[in-house]
Amino acid sequence: MGIAFTALLLFPRFVVYFGLVSYIVAYFLLSGLTVFGCLDYAMAYKPYILLHKDVQNTQIVYSMFYTTLYAAFTITLFDISVERWRRYNSKIEKLSCTDELTSLLNRRGVNQIIDLQMQQAQITHRETSLIMVDIDNFKKINDQYGHHQGDLVLKHVADILRRNLRASDVIGRYGGEEFVILLPFTLIENAVAVAEVCRKALEQSAIEVNETEFIYVQACFGVSSTVHSGFDYMSLFEQADKALYEAKHNGKNQVRTVHAR
Repeated sequence: MGIAFTALLLFPRFVVYFGLVSYIVAYFLLSGLTVFGCLDYAMAYKPYILLHKDVQNTQIVYSMFYTTLYAAFTITLFDISVERWRRYNSKIEKLSCTDELTSLLNRRGVNQIIDLQMQQAQITHRETSLIMVDIDNFKKINDQYGHHQGDLVLKHVADILRRNLRASDVIGRYGGEEFVILLPFTLIENAVAVAEVCRKALEQSAIEVNETEFIYVQACFGVSSTVHSGFDYMSLFEQADKALYEAKHNGKNQVRTVHAR
């Protein structure tokens, strides 16, 4: 059973169970041959020990079932423990890369995935774009309506962005009221169009404060592309952040790129 325990830690479960089933089939085959007198008990089970040749068939059958049940029960319990341990570790790892409020990736998760995506883009030499998003006047919303309402605004923005992006796009909350979006294999002009769609969707939506008051959310979008920054994430991020800064200081509620004229 020690081998089975070790195998469950190192190999896929179906491989281990296939091996165990094969072992049990061979075990039952040997037991059957022994019961019908085709094989000596000592030869079938303990080739290095001389046992009494007149072992009763009932003893063989009892030993066979007891050993099988004991092994199956022990291995199953161990497998359940290992599987729960793996799920727990997977959950902890997921939580470490997920923003609790919006259920988007957090800064750590974004950095990890975007780094891999940039490597893939560099290998394939395909343009990839990045969008930085910053909610306009978010501090004012917090001050006027409270942090609870501010949290609802962050969730609302996350939902709007998620609904207007592809499943293959990487989206995360980078910190505070700032979001980051990576559009794999996307031309910068298409990324600008996507950012504009998201901006309009935010502008046209509202969050109900009470029966007579609503919060209309606006945001700035800074767009960059690997065509101008190369396949370096920090350069790509810096250009998007610079474009975002220009949008903030030129009227807000707009989409900008560093190279726009």
